[in-house]
Amino acid sequence: MRYQNSTYQHYKGNDLLFLMNNTAFGYSSMMAYSVYYVFPFLLFLRIFMKKEDAAYITRKKYRSEIFIEKIREIVLFSFLFAFLYIFVNCLWTFCIVTASYSKGQFILFSILNMLGISLFYVSIGIVFLSIGIKFFQNTALFITAIFIGTWCFLDKTVFNPVWTPLKDLVILAQFLDNKLDFSGLMSIYFRQLCIVGILYIIASFLFKRKEFI
Repeated sequence: MRYQNSTYQHYKGNDLLFLMNNTAFGYSSMMAYSVYYVFPFLLFLRIFMKKEDAAYITRKKYRSEIFIEKIREIVLFSFLFAFLYIFVNCLWTFCIVTASYSKGQFILFSILNMLGISLFYVSIGIVFLSIGIKFFQNTALFITAIFIGTWCFLDKTVFNPVWTPLKDLVILAQFLDNKLDFSGLMSIYFRQLCIVGILYIIASFLFKRKEFI
């Protein structure tokens, strides 16, 4: 983060704050969320999730128990990952930025942003889980990361005028720019929850047909 935002240090006040957290190329940009942070998120998620060895599988009476536990792990780690991002962003911002926004305001905006990106990473985690049903986890990790990265590229080129979930990764930047109100925030949360729900149904369907070796 220090390297990414060090080029902005000749700016001051609100200008520096907006540049560090803009949606195009800042620490809180759509590209950062969907390209730079996806691989480490998936890498540590894979470590965080329990391995499906024989002892683990035999302790579960129903296949659905394994699936629900996997979803819990994804949700928990997504919120933890988002919290660590918010913590680092706030800490570094307070070290170098003096802006008209109070620390309390920025922390509030960051927490609201954390909830949105947590849902986004829950979606990525479920995609990773679904792909991992047919492939080894290492392969699933790379496929998921490439898929999300390609999606980001297409979002900026082919699908730029059209809404996609990536366009909801703007909560912090839009709050700082006074372009987001409560109803807009709730709409973002609702859309992200719908995506999580759809992916959950698809993953549940695939997991029921998974072969455990």
